[in-house]
Amino acid sequence: MNESVETRKRVVVDGQWDGNVIPGTIDELLRQVVVRSGAHVTGGVFGHRVRIEGPCDINRTVYATKEVELAPSGDISLGSCLGARDQVIAHPENGRILVSGDVVGRSINLSGAVVRGSVHGDEVRLHNSVVLGLVQASDVAEIANSQILSADARTLRFGKACGLILPY
Repeated sequence: MNESVETRKRVVVDGQWDGNVIPGTIDELLRQVVVRSGAHVTGGVFGHRVRIEGPCDINRTVYATKEVELAPSGDISLGSCLGARDQVIAHPENGRILVSGDVVGRSINLSGAVVRGSVHGDEVRLHNSVVLGLVQASDVAEIANSQILSADARTLRFGKACGLILPY
């Protein structure tokens, strides 16, 4: 049963959502978007703050003008890119985050993620993740228990059990 709610200040996606979750007016630009466990969005998601609970599927891009928070208790599948002007944060309990594109943000903290693209930010922290592209940080990149194609950062720190396929 679909119990999604949409107001000027908040959108809660619960069940099937056909199309994009995007603001229709200027008043809606700063709204919070919550994608609940079990949801399926056939388009993209845009909000000021976006929280995604898994398991769920979003077929297109997810972008937030402030932050994206990922809280999977099952697999979260994103069919395109993931980005935020400020932060991308993952708090996995029991599940994975599957991104079929790039991840972009000022501060990125991913755990239990598979990224079929690159990761770009000022600060990037990866744990128990796989990135099939470049990890690029203008300041610091900390990588632990992860496999990545290549990495470039002003300060690059590798923890235990890391795999780097192409040294930059």
